[in-house]
Amino acid sequence: MTNEWYEELLRCAEGMYVMKEESKEIVWVNRFFTDALKTPCVGELCWKVLLRRETPCPFCPRLSEQDGVYVWDYYEPNSKRWMKVKHLVFRRDGVLYRAGNINMIDDVMHLNYETVQEISMLQTVLAKNRDEMTSLTKEAIYDALTGLLNRNCFKMDLEREYVNVPGLGILYFDLNNLKATNDKYRHAAGDVLLRRLADVLRLVCAQAQHAKCYRVGGDEFVLVLSRSTKETLKRCAKMFDGYMDNYNRNQTYFCSVAMGQAFSQDPCDPELLVSKADDDMYYCKQKMKEKIQERFL
Repeated sequence: MTNEWYEELLRCAEGMYVMKEESKEIVWVNRFFTDALKTPCVGELCWKVLLRRETPCPFCPRLSEQDGVYVWDYYEPNSKRWMKVKHLVFRRDGVLYRAGNINMIDDVMHLNYETVQEISMLQTVLAKNRDEMTSLTKEAIYDALTGLLNRNCFKMDLEREYVNVPGLGILYFDLNNLKATNDKYRHAAGDVLLRRLADVLRLVCAQAQHAKCYRVGGDEFVLVLSRSTKETLKRCAKMFDGYMDNYNRNQTYFCSVAMGQAFSQDPCDPELLVSKADDDMYYCKQKMKEKIQERFL
């Protein structure tokens, strides 16, 4: 199909446009808008040229790339007509765009403007509630300081995701001397160390399949591998040590971490495996203390 055919097809469609999501600047429209509005549209703000508004539309839905095609209705009071609006947010060359398609519908319901305003307000409330629910869901499973999954999520995954799963591996981490750091340098310094440990765990997780990392306590973290191998678990532990060494170079506060490991090729009780990794971590922690004490003998 040639470009000329596409152009003729677009003439048959009602309002179609593409705008930059952040600035709301129109970058393309089809001939429906140029013929109907009798004014240039490209380079103009969507709410100013399409709806003749002086301010941005308060009812415009906030969308993300994950929302897919979003369909909503808008009542235009001057023409007393409904608009069926479809939006899709997408990214090209690092820029976020919104594609729009507007179809005009007669006011078959004969709703007055006050009723439409109430519907619009209801849509706004529903959108706000959806955003608040998303925020609450995020708070329920993510740790606010580090951005890792939190203890609540860890417990749920142990009960649901990791039951009867083969190749389950656990790396259990404890940040050494966090309380001493907080007492000596204040909590901001401790937060720096916690975030540094979390950053290293994210790097390790990004290079392993079926990997998740959690902050399960004030100074305790867990990395879980599922459907994996013992060799992969050892490789992740080695990666962690290497990344942590690099992160500690030329830093004001040294991040010392004790690490324990446990692995089961066959399906097992995940909580028992976590306990084994926890025990191994405390053994590692004791060895680190003994090594420090030997230096002062």
